[in-house]
Amino acid sequence: MYQCPSSHRPLCMESQGLVDDRGDPRYEIRHEVAVFQPRDFIDAESAARLDRLNQRARHVGFLAAIRDADGRGEGPGQYVVDPARHGYVDHLPIGPTSRVLEIGCSLGQCTSILAKRAAEVWAIDVVRGQAEFTLVRCRQEGSSNVHVAAGGEDGRLPYRDGCFDVVILNLVLEWCGVRSSEDHVIVQRRMLAEIARVLRPGGCAWISTKNRFAMRLLLGGRDEHMSGMRFGSALPGWLAGAALARRGSSRADGRLHSHRGLRRLILDAGFESTEAFWAIPDMRHPRRFTRADSSAVRAVRAADARPRDGDPDLARAGRRR
Repeated sequence: MYQCPSSHRPLCMESQGLVDDRGDPRYEIRHEVAVFQPRDFIDAESAARLDRLNQRARHVGFLAAIRDADGRGEGPGQYVVDPARHGYVDHLPIGPTSRVLEIGCSLGQCTSILAKRAAEVWAIDVVRGQAEFTLVRCRQEGSSNVHVAAGGEDGRLPYRDGCFDVVILNLVLEWCGVRSSEDHVIVQRRMLAEIARVLRPGGCAWISTKNRFAMRLLLGGRDEHMSGMRFGSALPGWLAGAALARRGSSRADGRLHSHRGLRRLILDAGFESTEAFWAIPDMRHPRRFTRADSSAVRAVRAADARPRDGDPDLARAGRRR
């Protein structure tokens, strides 16, 4: 399943790691996680905190480790065990024979659910410590069909062509490029093209992100992708760049798109069609999803009396040609 992300040569397992048919390059296997990156992409303090979390998880279980870390004020919080995080899975064509790729698995909050529905789940994260925790969590929940890797910071994926039925990029696209010297959109385009490459013909990708023109930003909310700047991504590009420069920042932390812009990126990457969904009330903690057409949205607004704090985030399911 693995291939070298730079040479594209197939990799096989040896005692000391993954190698191609020439015996090079050699990628390390650490705690059963295949490592495809030259270094860790977080600061030393965060890496040490994750190492402590993983060690604790191996000894007392992942749930107890999360509670212990939360009690010290350095844990991931309820966010990583919130069942609302994986509501989108019900909208995906995943069955007992499906092979699924999850990009940006974080601490496994969705990986373990996917593993219960699919034949195989291959997960990858740019942070090695998070990838290790995902595998520990899945093993402790009884899932032996999960394979985890660390890498993908430049948008390149270490998997062979056409080997997945479903690929998931959930709240990751906006951050593509944050750990690269290249422009965010270059890395985003590469990532989407790589997703199209590793999908089998007719396969499905779930791509969710935040809305550049969300109401919270249009009304002056602070944008975490623009150094906390008010209005942030909703500003015209030249104005946002000038405002960031005045703050002493050379580039944005992430890149958001409009509905139309996201659809164009997906189709340009080689997908045949897209279908849009609306997460209610937002993508991070959705109670439910509905298709993002005018009649469905009107029906939801009429039925949902609870106040909303902004416009919907973006989610699209794309079909590969």
